[in-house]
Amino acid sequence: MTALFDESNKCCGCTACSKICSQKAITMNPDAEGFLYPDISAALCIDCGSCKSICAFNENYDRSFNISEIEIYAARHKEEAVRASSSSGGVFTALSDYIFSKGGVVYGALLDEDLYVKHSRADTTEARDRLRGSKYVQSDLMDTFNEAKADLLCQRYVLFTGTPCQTAGFRSYIKKAKIDSDRLFVCDFICHGTPSPLIWKEYICFVEKKRKKKISDFQFRSKIKGWGHTEVIVYDDGKVEYKSFLSQRQKRLYQRRPAFRPSCHKCHYTNFERPSDITIADFWGINNSIPDFFDKKGISLIIVNSAKGKDLFNGISNDIDHRVSTKTDCMQLNLKAPSAPFRKRTQFWDDYHSKGYPYVIRKYGEYSLLGYIKYILRSVLKTR
Repeated sequence: MTALFDESNKCCGCTACSKICSQKAITMNPDAEGFLYPDISAALCIDCGSCKSICAFNENYDRSFNISEIEIYAARHKEEAVRASSSSGGVFTALSDYIFSKGGVVYGALLDEDLYVKHSRADTTEARDRLRGSKYVQSDLMDTFNEAKADLLCQRYVLFTGTPCQTAGFRSYIKKAKIDSDRLFVCDFICHGTPSPLIWKEYICFVEKKRKKKISDFQFRSKIKGWGHTEVIVYDDGKVEYKSFLSQRQKRLYQRRPAFRPSCHKCHYTNFERPSDITIADFWGINNSIPDFFDKKGISLIIVNSAKGKDLFNGISNDIDHRVSTKTDCMQLNLKAPSAPFRKRTQFWDDYHSKGYPYVIRKYGEYSLLGYIKYILRSVLKTR
C-alpha cells in the first residue's frame, strides 16, 4: 500500500489524493489537532500510485502557466459598500462578478449555519457574498473538487479560490483527471497559515458558555473599527460584541500560531511563483509606498501570475481603481518565507489535551487578569 507521507508537515490536506482515487480507498479524517489527513483503506487500495503522483505539496509544483514578468497592483473597488463588506479592497467581489457575467460559478470558503468553515459553490451574488471576507480557520474542501470538475465538463467558467496549497492541489487534480481547463481561473491569497478547526470550535463553545447564548455569526475581519483586524461576534438575540477582551481572543491565538497546521511552517508557496492565475491580499504598507492611494477603508494587493490572470485583471478594470506597484513595495513576510512555528507548539497541544481549552485560552490567548492588563496597555498606546 502506498505511503503518502512520513511526517504530518508533508501533507497540507488539499484532498486531491482522495478525489483522484478510482477505488474510493482514501477518506479524509481529523487527527488529534483537528486537521484532516488522508486515511487509506488497505482493503480497497490497489497500489496504483495515483494518490502519490497527484500531490502538489512539494517544491516541484506546477509553474508552467506563470508569465515571466508578473504584474503587481494596488487596487480598491469603486463601490464603497463592497469595500465595507470586504476584508481589504473588495477585489474578490470584482473577480466573481466578472465570472458571473460570463455565466460562470465561484468556489470559496464560507462560515455555515453551524459556524463550520468549509468550501462552497456560488452561482448567485447572494451566495457569493457569503464567501467574502477572511476566515482564519482551515476550510473543509468538502466535495468542491468534483463539483468544480462537473462545472468545467459542462463548459461553465469557474473561479476557484483558496489558500495556495488548496489551489495547487485543485490544479493538480484537474490536470490528472484530464479535464479541459480553458475556462478555469484560479485565485489564491497570501496565506500566513491555517489554524485548527478543532480549536476554532472550542472557542465558539467557550464564548457561548461564558455568555450563556448562541452565536449566530462571526466576522474575522470586520471594518467596524476601520481596516485592520477586529473580530465581531453576533449572537442569536441580535447583540453584537467586538469591544470586549473575550471577543478578540481567537485573534490572539492566530497571531501567536500555536495551532497552525504543521505543513504551514514548511509551505512551498511563500514566494512570487504562485500556483494560481491571480493572487489577492491586503496591501499592507500602502500608506508608505503609495500614500496618496491609501485610505482606511481597505486596499487590496493584486499579483497577476499568468495570461489568464491578465484576462481576469482586464475584466475587472472598470470596477476598480488601481495603481502599479513593485515586488519591493508589496513585500510581505509570507512572500519570502513560511510562518515560523510557535516556540511552545508541542506544549500548547499537550496542555490542550490534558487540561482543556479554558486552560490554553488563558495561558496562550492571554485571557486572564494579566492578559487583560496587557490588552488595555496596548490599546492606550495605540491611541496616543
